[in-house]
Amino acid sequence: RFAWKTLTGTIVRVHWAQGDDAFGQRALQIGDKAVAATSRLLGVTETSPIDFFIYPDTTSFYDVLGPGARENVGGVAFSGIRTLLANIGPNAVNDAWVGIVIPHELTHLVFGTAVQNPYHVPPHWFNEGLAVYLSQGYDSGDRGMVSDAVSSRSIMPLGALAGQFPTTGERFSLAYAESVSAIDYLIRTFGQAALVALINDWGGGVSDDDAFHTALGVDVAGFQAGWLGAIGAPEPSPAGPRPAPAGPVPPGWANGATAVPGTTPAPAGDASVADLVAEGIVVVAIAFLGFGLLWFLARRRRGIRTQ
Repeated sequence: RFAWKTLTGTIVRVHWAQGDDAFGQRALQIGDKAVAATSRLLGVTETSPIDFFIYPDTTSFYDVLGPGARENVGGVAFSGIRTLLANIGPNAVNDAWVGIVIPHELTHLVFGTAVQNPYHVPPHWFNEGLAVYLSQGYDSGDRGMVSDAVSSRSIMPLGALAGQFPTTGERFSLAYAESVSAIDYLIRTFGQAALVALINDWGGGVSDDDAFHTALGVDVAGFQAGWLGAIGAPEPSPAGPRPAPAGPVPPGWANGATAVPGTTPAPAGDASVADLVAEGIVVVAIAFLGFGLLWFLARRRRGIRTQ
């Protein structure tokens, strides 16, 4: 749909449709710098190009993402094809948020290189939390959201953020805030070297608990308990589908029902076996009757009289 302009840097190739050469140079500078910084931190050597496509308006950007795109997404990284997409207007390249969204998405790509394996994908909260931490830090806005959630007892457990984030705007933002809060706690408590060790362990395809045990000395539940304690939050109450309450029980079905005078209560389990046998006899009888009826009708259709 567009006549793309392209600039190639050390690793990043920027493709943009609107804006002058200075626009492309600015985006390329931010991208190459972010890849270099994240690669040094994670101990990753990036050699293959990363294609960065910049769309000039929201409509064309969302057209590429498809009908499932969320309305608050400004950039998307696809690690498998080493491609980054972003929505940046030609007059917005010097805006402060551009210096955040580009490093954020490129962090996902470098992280993807570090943990690439055929067995296991690290939790989503860690991936997003790391991208936020390295692109903008644990800022006052995210701290405020976490603090408010602690006060209202609406903190989501990290296990709830291991896959997709919530879709509502408020919970979506809180998921990011909690994720970067957990990364901040990890680095303050265990150190940057432990963060890198954890990522390297994931690169071997091990489970989350094994990776956390090896790098931090605690499993995921232990890490979550420490993080919750650090932010002053109680253990979140489980949420989700619950079993329906028990319905009314017919007389004689409850445990300890009174036996009929003159009879001996059946041992535990005998009643269910007897019921199954009785049901089986009924099913067999119905089947015989059905086959008999079919045989009778077939003979009638052939004009054969029965005795």
